[in-house]
Order: sequence, then C-alpha cells, then structure tokens
Amino acid sequence: MKKLRCLIAVLCLLSLSCTKDVEKFFTLSENRVDFASEGGEWGIEVTANTNWEVMFNNDLFDWMEVKVTTEDGNGTIQIYVKPNKDATQRNATVTVIGQGKNIRMGKGISITQEAATYLHGVATVLGRNPDCGTFMIQFDEEVPGLPSYSYALGNVFHGINLPEEYKVEGERIEVTFRLTFPDEALQCTAMGTAYPSIFIVNVYPYFPVNLEDILTLNQQKVTIDEGIWGTLLQREGDCQPVIEIDYFAKRYRCRTFPIQREILVYEYTLWKDAVTSSFSPVFFETVFSKLVAITTCDRDGFFELALEPGKYSLFIREKELLYANWGDGQGGVCPIAVEPDKVSEMNLILDYASY
Repeated sequence: MKKLRCLIAVLCLLSLSCTKDVEKFFTLSENRVDFASEGGEWGIEVTANTNWEVMFNNDLFDWMEVKVTTEDGNGTIQIYVKPNKDATQRNATVTVIGQGKNIRMGKGISITQEAATYLHGVATVLGRNPDCGTFMIQFDEEVPGLPSYSYALGNVFHGINLPEEYKVEGERIEVTFRLTFPDEALQCTAMGTAYPSIFIVNVYPYFPVNLEDILTLNQQKVTIDEGIWGTLLQREGDCQPVIEIDYFAKRYRCRTFPIQREILVYEYTLWKDAVTSSFSPVFFETVFSKLVAITTCDRDGFFELALEPGKYSLFIREKELLYANWGDGQGGVCPIAVEPDKVSEMNLILDYASY
C-alpha cells in the first residue's frame, strides 16, 4: 500500500510539470539602427521561442524596405535603405509583435538616416565635356567637404543637373550642391572620369556686389522724365526668422537677387477683371484690362517705362503666366500712380520664399 501511494504521488508531479506553461519570450539584437546618407542594409536578429510578426508598411516608405526570413522562433529582420538625396533626416519605426503568456508583446526598432550634406560655392561654367556630355564648372576656391584630390585638378567638376539656362561658357554662378551617389554615375570613358562629379541642387546668378550696390547702380540708369522705374528681384528659400545662424548659412538659406523678366503695364486692374491660376491666386492666366506698355529688365533687374500720368497695374511675366502678389485693399492688383513730370520708383519682388 505504501508503494502504491508513492507511485500515485510521482504520477501527480509528472502531470503538473507537463501542464505547466513555458514562459514565452523574444529578443532583438538591436532596437535602433542609424544609416548614413548613402543608405545600405542591416540585419537584426530575433531570438524567440514563440511566433512573432513585423508591423511595417513598405508602401508608406518608398526609401526603405523590410524583409523577414521567418516569423516562428529565431529569425532575421533585414532592413534596406536607399540613398537620402535630401537635406532632411529620415525617420521610421519598425514594430515587432511577439506572443507572450496571455499577452502580445510589442518592441520597436527606430530607423534613422542622415540627411545629405549640401555644400555651397561660387563657380564659373567652363563648357561642355565632349567625352561625358556634361558641362564642367570650376570653383573659385576650395570648398570644405569636397574630395581633397579635386584641389590638384583645379577645383574642376562635372556639373550634373546643371539647369539649361546656365549652360553658358563663362557664366558666373553660385551653386548649392551635394556629392553624387552611385546611381548618378556618368557614362564616360576613362578620360572623362578623371574629374570628380557633383550633383547640383540649386543655381543662382552670381553678383559680386551686394544688393544695396545694385539698387544704387540702377538709380543712376534712369533716363526718363515721367513714368516709373525700378528693380525686379526674386526671393526664394527659407526666409523664416531665426535667432542664431551663421552668415554663410543665412546667405544661402534666404536669397534675394535681381532677375531678367518682362514687366507689363495694364490700365488699373481689379482682381475680378483677371483670371487667376488654379494653383495660386498671385499668378494670372488672363488680364482683361488694356495693355499699355511692356519692357524687359536688364541683368541687374533694372527697368523703366515712360508713362502718362494716371493709375496703372504692374505684372511680371513668369513663363506662360503673369505674376502680381499684392493689392491696394480696394480690389486693385499691384497698383502704381504716375504723377505729372515725376518718375516714381517701383521695386518688384517675384516671391518664391517660405516664411
């Protein structure tokens, strides 16, 4: 009888151990991955004794792809990141969900990619490279961040993505650019690749004198006795006020510079007497008022128009549209009054800046 009791006790213990739940777990080799702007791939190891799944929508992040080798037990989460060609950092989160005891356990993987480094410099357009078909540009001085061997080559580079209007030999330009990525490689022979390449993000005409000097110079160009004169400027970039920013960064952050465009003078025009563009109320497709005069600014943005005394509206031709970005509070578009025997100054701004 005593032996029977012992056997029953052993069987009961075995039964309890068999029915006891095993603690479920999963761990990640990393919970944060940082990529350089060039992109790349990285594998994160999952150690688990339970099933798990990855919560990530590849369609929402066209710059990153996530692949999983298995979702049951140990496995790998493979992360692929494309090059970042923008000056802003990229961020995303990959969530891994594992099945625990009576709960679903979630763990996040933070993905960060550095922004592309944008550089700035003043350069001269040299002309087209016959081997690669690109226009070469030469910087006035060494630009920190460029390959050191480029200095020995006279700071000459292939200007990939140089806009058509600046493909003029001898043109002086200010350039915002970055280093090129592998998918932007030129189709050249060995001779053509002797010089490094840069990818041009933005180009501005170079003016060796400051804006105040240009306005003073334009004032000396006035030849009329009655009408209007002025300087046409373009403003672009991030022009929001900041407290601390160095001069070099500010110079390229928010820019105002003279441009060449046509200036059109109409009889005084109300907003209701014109058809605005669908994408912006400061661009006009049609003006129904009578066109009075038209002129073209010079390279310094200077224009003058001899006009009889009266009230007029001024427009800037921008490609197929007309531009005017302010009114008089009475429904009039960009008004100007010409007084007898007087020349009025009217400076205009084609404004693409953000504030």
